[in-house]
Amino acid sequence: MILSAGRRVDSLVGRKTASTTPSAKKEYARELLARAAEAAFRVGIGAPQLKFDLDVAIVRAAFSSEIASKGKLNQSRVSAATGLTRKEVRAALDVIHGLQQREKSRIPPTLRVLVGWLAEDRGALPSLIGQPIPYRGRSSRTFSALAKRYGADVPPRALLQELIRGRWACTTNSDSAETIMLTVRGRREALKMLAESATE
Repeated sequence: MILSAGRRVDSLVGRKTASTTPSAKKEYARELLARAAEAAFRVGIGAPQLKFDLDVAIVRAAFSSEIASKGKLNQSRVSAATGLTRKEVRAALDVIHGLQQREKSRIPPTLRVLVGWLAEDRGALPSLIGQPIPYRGRSSRTFSALAKRYGADVPPRALLQELIRGRWACTTNSDSAETIMLTVRGRREALKMLAESATE
């Protein structure tokens, strides 16, 4: 399957750039990557996950290329050919061989905030898990506080805007106070990831 996928890509690039220079072929390959990045962004795949997906793809390509037919292809040769570290090559091979889940530990900051939101409610009654919270305040139970704890270095407002764009959260305003609420989609996704993290 890997070999056939590699041949399809070679055929596509070859047809499009048969009479052009190597630099034009590289430019067309970058155009394909740009299209893939646009599609990934639309479905919520962030840069860390996309980078890892690209690592896996380029390691697959190395094993389906002509260098694979010229002697034993080990991790060091793949590292030299692709520019990846041997550690990155091993991680990609683990996915290819089914030893590691592709999505593991690559949850974007927005969804980490959602998971943290529900995780901190674990001791509450089910009906109280994921209740609306204020955007800011003196309490540690605010969206801004959650964002600082789980959102890495991304500002709270940027995280909130992305959660709203992805339809994972929404806001309401009353008495000049902004309140953040989980949507049905956000709650379902966060509960799913929370359950998965509990089994790891």
